[in-house]
Amino acid sequence: AERQQRLALAQEAAREAEVRLRDRRTEQERADADLEAARERHREAQEQVTAVEDRLRQARAELERAERERTEAQERGRAAAGA
Repeated sequence: AERQQRLALAQEAAREAEVRLRDRRTEQERADADLEAARERHREAQEQVTAVEDRLRQARAELERAERERTEAQERGRAAAGA
């Protein structure tokens, strides 16, 4: 009888361990999915940063071009006034 009781206790412990194992696997799968989603959001955010940096470079180039054109126009105006 004692042997059967020990066997029953061991079987119950094994079932509980199996349940804990399944729970841990489920948690790991959720964590893996969360990590993958976070990586995807990071990649998308990085693409947005790159696009904004590109627009910023373009805007700076256009600003520099406009400043040069203004300076050249001012110089032409001064030259015409002096002529």
